[in-house]
Amino acid sequence: MMATYDRLAIALCVRAAEHDLRGAVPPGQRLIFAFPGTPQPATRPAFAPLFDVLHRTFLGYPAALAPAGRTEAFFALFQGTAARHRSGPLSAVEAAWVSVCLGLVRHPEFNTY
Repeated sequence: MMATYDRLAIALCVRAAEHDLRGAVPPGQRLIFAFPGTPQPATRPAFAPLFDVLHRTFLGYPAALAPAGRTEAFFALFQGTAARHRSGPLSAVEAAWVSVCLGLVRHPEFNTY
């Protein structure tokens, strides 16, 4: 059962990145990544409001109310994924956003809804 759930999460996040982040869909019509363009945050302050959009989408409350360190941990995940990404159908930044999406979908709080 968990493997099926995980595969659905992967499909959701990858498809949303392809759909939402490639610039063809206006921000108001995006399904998951409801921020303009394909943001490439180089700093934690630039990452925080974008992460908050996803945090509210998946966990239902602002990231500022989450336990201390959550935004920093997800920013590290974003940066690590972008740095390690070499090739594939997604750009390094798109793959990094997918990893953040997957992290939130797999988060224990998500399963309580």
